Amino acid sequence: MALRVLHIVTRLAEGSGIAEAVIGLVGATGVRPRMACDVMTYWEPGLAPFVSRCLENNSAVHTVEVGWRHTMWFSRDWRTRLDQIAPAYDVLHIHGLWLYPNLISAYWCSRHRKPFVFSPHGALLPYALVQSRWKKFVFVPIVRWLFKKASCVHVTAKSECESVKQFFGDDCPPVASVAEGIETPLHVGRRAHHPAEHVVTYLGRISPEKNLHALVDAWQSLAATVTTGWTLRLVGFPPKGQSRFADRLSRRCMTIPDIKVESFCGLKRKWEVLSESDVVVLPSLTENFGIVVAEALACGIPVIATKGAPWAELLGNSASALVHYCESSFVENEQKSENGSQKSGVSGTHEFMNYRTHELARTGRAGWWVDSSAEALAEALRQALILTDAERLELGENGKTLVSKKYRWPVIAAEMERVYEWAEGLGTQPSCVRHS
Repeated sequence: MALRVLHIVTRLAEGSGIAEAVIGLVGATGVRPRMACDVMTYWEPGLAPFVSRCLENNSAVHTVEVGWRHTMWFSRDWRTRLDQIAPAYDVLHIHGLWLYPNLISAYWCSRHRKPFVFSPHGALLPYALVQSRWKKFVFVPIVRWLFKKASCVHVTAKSECESVKQFFGDDCPPVASVAEGIETPLHVGRRAHHPAEHVVTYLGRISPEKNLHALVDAWQSLAATVTTGWTLRLVGFPPKGQSRFADRLSRRCMTIPDIKVESFCGLKRKWEVLSESDVVVLPSLTENFGIVVAEALACGIPVIATKGAPWAELLGNSASALVHYCESSFVENEQKSENGSQKSGVSGTHEFMNYRTHELARTGRAGWWVDSSAEALAEALRQALILTDAERLELGENGKTLVSKKYRWPVIAAEMERVYEWAEGLGTQPSCVRHS
């Protein structure tokens, strides 16, 4: 008999990282022989594509009409709907923890002795905790009381695990550390482009924690000789007037010729944007995972990520594995052999380029993992831009290898299946689960 899991998520808004994580997990676990996974969420415009993706994997989507959208997304109907459908499931998986659907679902599980897992999705990271302080000050005791009763907490990185333990203290539930997965469309890959056209892309939400002003500062600080032939593209802007922060950033970027701003894009367009890029950058101050990094690597695109995201693996075989690159002017100079004689510039350049490409392949490096300052981002951008196309391609191939080994949904789904079985009391404790 299949183990039935109901995923609780307040919104499945197009472009949301949580939405992509939930739909991916539901699809990957739902197709496993011993699993059946469904979703409960609010109905809202734009939900249809997600419903279709769930139905493709034989997963149902139970919807509830939104009540007071701007007051913790409260709806009297949510509790009623839970009473109707939740008893048929073995485990509930709650995504998020500060909104009414999260809180009432955890309470329902506690009252009915139903095992549940919850994923904070970065909500307990330090930066997130200082947002909306008044609400969180009031609800922290309630959240701790409700969620300490969880069978386990699902986190995606070590930094998030530490934040969870700090928030709950001695009452911390067991923590399951399982990364998010990705599944790329079959024919997605790097595009062929004109050699004089190169693009650095940021793709994501336009908000303060994404540190985009530092990225723009970094880009402006680069020498013109470095950025010639390159464009910085910022993708994800909401309609004008919807976000003051986004509007200010857009106005600033409009004055910089080699920076382009683009509106929010849907799922299909997202993969096109990635495949049109030579480098992807994630300058965030904080991320619980940073799914766009894995998506870019899966497309064979090297990535610059800050240490606000848990992607030390970009550096290759070890966190200290650094490949030193030289300036273009250096490799154009004549190379000297060991006995002091000079080789031709062309021959020496080719030999040195081949050596650098071999070093990239050997270390498994797929990008840069740097501090979130404008200076650190500028240096990483400079290094990325002066590489040859072949060297960036080698970085991208390393990234594809990393994703295929560790971040494909079938691998993640097998681990989460063991977590759900253990939460229901049907199996032994998985190796990914740790007690505080």
